[in-house]
Amino acid sequence: MQDKEIVTVNGEVFDKKSLNEAIKKEREKLTRLVRLSKYIEGKESLEEELRELNGSIGAIDYSKDRVQTSNLSGFEKLSDKLMDLEQDLKGKKFEYILAKNELIEKLIYIKSMQAKVLELRYLEMLDINDIAGEVDRTASRVRILLKEGVLQLAINNLRGI
Repeated sequence: MQDKEIVTVNGEVFDKKSLNEAIKKEREKLTRLVRLSKYIEGKESLEEELRELNGSIGAIDYSKDRVQTSNLSGFEKLSDKLMDLEQDLKGKKFEYILAKNELIEKLIYIKSMQAKVLELRYLEMLDINDIAGEVDRTASRVRILLKEGVLQLAINNLRGI
């Protein structure tokens, strides 16, 4: 039988494998939050472009040299795409809000500076240099605070917090 590797963090003892798995899960959650934010931003931009295009379709003169390629008009196809996009966005926004709220609830239990940099990075989507300016720390220190914050999220997860 092999003994489990243990690590000590701030005087608390943890199984190394469990802690690493918890850290990985927290990173995945934070990465998902960033991806959702970027996805929503991109789809909102596409939605805006489609709406502008949808408004301009009525201005096109189809009376000359018109070739019918399908039973649906360009307006109907575009309207269908917009409706599909709106449905997709609703779902992703709901998922994003849930993920943000989960993080906000967890930040309550983390040291203030770690919580602040996690908030700025994953809720306000600032980059490292902007965060550094905001909290008056170096970019290197911000990276360390982010890692410490993720570690604390993982530890709290193992504690059931």
